[in-house]
Amino acid sequence: MGKARYKICTKTIYQTNSKKGLYMYSKKYFFKSLTVLLFFLLILNCALACADSRNRTPYKLRASIMYIVPEENMVNVAEEEIILKFHMEQGIKKWDTRVIDTDGNSVDILKLKSRDRVLVSGWNDGNKIVADEIILIESHKQ
Repeated sequence: MGKARYKICTKTIYQTNSKKGLYMYSKKYFFKSLTVLLFFLLILNCALACADSRNRTPYKLRASIMYIVPEENMVNVAEEEIILKFHMEQGIKKWDTRVIDTDGNSVDILKLKSRDRVLVSGWNDGNKIVADEIILIESHKQ
């Protein structure tokens, strides 16, 4: 057939044109390269997470609610669109943005009305404001 080619790796010579030698060679370096790749992906993921959290700036706003759109997860406070956090649980929307009154009692987001005075605490990432907590300071009586 021809001359066999040899590769030297860690003081062992494998004949690369034989199936067993090539298998041993590729298996050994496959796991090493996979480990290195996973390590770099982990480092990249950590770097992106740190960069994302550094881009956020704390945000506080004390003003009156202008209007609420629960279908779009949004409340407008002093002409600022505030995004409300939520997750879906068995097809039902569960709010992750905490809404409390001044005594610390929980308040349903749907109970908020326009002209209620609130303190919104959250973060601003440059193009949107996301609320972590809304404190109902004064409820407007209609």
